[in-house]
Amino acid sequence: MIAIFTAFYIADTVKQLTNYRIEQASDIVKLMFQPYVRIFIQQFVLISGSMFLVFGLGKIFIVIFVLARFYMELFMNIDNRINKALEAHKFKTGNTTI
Repeated sequence: MIAIFTAFYIADTVKQLTNYRIEQASDIVKLMFQPYVRIFIQQFVLISGSMFLVFGLGKIFIVIFVLARFYMELFMNIDNRINKALEAHKFKTGNTTI
C-alpha cells in the first residue's frame, strides 16, 4: 500500500510540475476556500477512523480509506470542478474580479 501511495504521489507531483504555468495563477477566492475542503475531509476521517478503532476494526478502516482516497484522486478531480464552478459564476454574473 505504501509503495502504491508513493508511486501515485510521485507521478502526480511530476504531472503537476510539468503542467504548471505562471499565467494560470489561482484566484483569491479559490485560494481562500482550498483549505476548508481539506479540513472537512481531515475531520471526517478522524471521527470515522476513531469509531472503527473503538470497535477494533482498524485494518478494515485502512482498506476503506485507501480505496476511497484512490477513488477521489482518480475520478473526482476536485480542482477541475472548483475551476469550472468559478468560471460558471464569472459567466453568470459578468464579474471578472472573482
